[in-house]
Amino acid sequence: MEILLIEPSKVQQTIISKVLREYSSHIILATSSDEAFEILDNRDPDLICASYILSDINSIEFCKLVRANTRKKHIPIIMLSSEKNDELYSNAIICGMTEVIKKSNLSELNDYLKNIQKQEKKDFLLGNILYVEDSRTFARIIKSYFEGTNINLIHFPDPLDAYDYFLKNEIDLVITDIVLEGQVSGLGLLRMIRSAEGKKAIVPVLVMTGFDDVARRIEIYKAGGNDYVLKPVFKEEFMARVHNLLTNKKLMDKVEEQNIKLEEISLRDPLTNISNRRFIMEIMPQKLSEAMTHNFNLSIIMTDIDHFKKVNDTYGHLTGDFVLKAVAGLLSANSKKEDIVARYGGEEFLLVLTHCNQDVAVEKAENLRKQIEALHPENINVTMSFGISTLANYPDSNLEELIGFADKALYYAKNKGRNRVEVYNSALMG
Repeated sequence: MEILLIEPSKVQQTIISKVLREYSSHIILATSSDEAFEILDNRDPDLICASYILSDINSIEFCKLVRANTRKKHIPIIMLSSEKNDELYSNAIICGMTEVIKKSNLSELNDYLKNIQKQEKKDFLLGNILYVEDSRTFARIIKSYFEGTNINLIHFPDPLDAYDYFLKNEIDLVITDIVLEGQVSGLGLLRMIRSAEGKKAIVPVLVMTGFDDVARRIEIYKAGGNDYVLKPVFKEEFMARVHNLLTNKKLMDKVEEQNIKLEEISLRDPLTNISNRRFIMEIMPQKLSEAMTHNFNLSIIMTDIDHFKKVNDTYGHLTGDFVLKAVAGLLSANSKKEDIVARYGGEEFLLVLTHCNQDVAVEKAENLRKQIEALHPENINVTMSFGISTLANYPDSNLEELIGFADKALYYAKNKGRNRVEVYNSALMG
């Protein structure tokens, strides 16, 4: 494996190269993107490892340029960063980075390279393949192709039995003959798979056929086949098609995994690592609907830090950030698993308490108020004001109204002197 390492620090070059040498006999060093592109003009490395901070541009910008190059965009790129920043991580993935690894945890780089090394084995295949073939002789030949691989090949002569197994188990690829005995053909099985629910419907299918005509090939593709191979099967061609379909399936799984990570990142506040306002707006309608449908109560607590601007002005924003994280940690530590704790904006936090009436919500808010008062993060006296609204008091209210009621109660608490708990009262607070 040939690896291009882009790292401006000689010390870091030495440390990272030590990890890379276990997996590569040829490491090419560069300190800037300009040097890297000069190398890429003449070489096609198997992997690029790039420090986030380069001597000219950062590696995210470098990655964008590589991905814009048709001949080089396939090269995996790992960003090595000293930053602890979820937003940076998500930006890197969005811009085309294969992975982001912290320099403080190079064991992750070791694990990544170890996995790559496994995939480079010539006979390497991994996955669960469902194989449907009613000819024992032909099935025996196909099974022999997978001997010595890591493929779990599950063979069924009957397509209906195969489909039943398909629905109940994780399958990475389906291989089926087009002509099968019984009421369901290979194309029939293919149509059943494409009509399945969720991710099952997009599992790749390789069709084997003895009919080499355009009409039949079009029929296979229209039914949802990903690829086809002619009988009699040539082993090298067959295994290459299987390898490509499995590789594409794994890439799709990886993309989905990255999308899930990005979605999780987008729903969390990067500073405090608790849920953010977007999460509240996405999950709360469901929570409210469940409470109304199943007739259980729900309370909302809106709270923010008293005189937080003074904390920032007096001690600086870094200290202010520490105070926010300390408060978020305390709120989370004192909440039940089914409750929601979110940073609603600035120094404002929102708690959603399910199966919670007004009296319990007041008791919880008062307990939190006392704990915050005793917290003293960075030896700073911090207090918080709390506003509460409860679904049972306003059963016809929607999400925005309930949050608005809690917000009005919060501002009433502030007007009454701060460091106190108030429950929304429409007659008093409007």
